[in-house]
Amino acid sequence: MVSESEVVHKENQPKENFETSVKRLEQLINELERGDLPLELSLARYEEGMTRLKNCYAILESVEKKIVLLSKREDGTIQETPFSLDQAKNQKKV
Repeated sequence: MVSESEVVHKENQPKENFETSVKRLEQLINELERGDLPLELSLARYEEGMTRLKNCYAILESVEKKIVLLSKREDGTIQETPFSLDQAKNQKKV
């Protein structure tokens, strides 16, 4: 039987920074890949991993919205435009 302290409840899980979440995700993956956890604990680890993964995606999405593309206008001034992946794909490499 899995102890109450071993099961991580989603609502009690703090929002962490990206690096901390990725590090914990790597730990969870390693634990699950070993295959020696009881079913209940494996499920708890999986749920924690999915919650952390969603948090990582939310952080990345937030950061992407903050990135701006700086380009030089013909008159020499700098123009800031919001960055998008579509723009990046269409940019010519220099």
